[in-house]
Amino acid sequence: MNLVGISYNFNFFTKNNSIKADSESIYKLMPFINDGFMPTTGDEISEEGDRYKVIRVQKENKDLNISITFSKRAILVQITKDKEIDNVNLMDIVSSTFSKLRETLGDIKGDRTACIANAILENDKETEEKIYKKFFSDEPSYFEWALRKASRFIVEGEESNSVLAVNKGLGTKQNNGTGNITQIEVIVVSCDNNTIAENNTPRFELNNISIFNELLKKTKMDLDKVIGD
Repeated sequence: MNLVGISYNFNFFTKNNSIKADSESIYKLMPFINDGFMPTTGDEISEEGDRYKVIRVQKENKDLNISITFSKRAILVQITKDKEIDNVNLMDIVSSTFSKLRETLGDIKGDRTACIANAILENDKETEEKIYKKFFSDEPSYFEWALRKASRFIVEGEESNSVLAVNKGLGTKQNNGTGNITQIEVIVVSCDNNTIAENNTPRFELNNISIFNELLKKTKMDLDKVIGD
């Protein structure tokens, strides 16, 4: 299977994010800036439909991109690459990132955590048949199709959601060396494992990321069931 790109999100939901989109917050982000991250601002829309500014720090290293968004209700860590990343390297990045977050924010606590993987595959007949037949019994003769499954599981004593979504549609691919963008058929696989929203007790700590390690194992396992041999 031809992997176009893959991203992993490690989301730490908290009511105690003190990083606002202002000049004062830039000084708080020095642990990231000193490590080569560049601060930028962006727009987000709340659940109520209100638009607000957020600060984001981003670092690129060859084909690897790391970004941390300080949202109103969460700290969103995204790691993007054009090839698969092994668990050890991923958790090394997560550990280093959360160490800087603790240095920046102190001993804040979160009430939810999530690990999400999004894999984009360039589609061909063999790839589509292989993935499609894992879920459906008819022939894959559709120019678009989608699947969504959700279940519950327990991780480190935490009741959690597991959501798998697979979609066939159109995507874009950058041609190496030219900068040109080509529209291609793709299959997008999304695996989202998160602790339930109903338990909003602040209990997760920045200096203990074992919950992310376990969520990542489950996310990788779910992803491998779809795109693995």
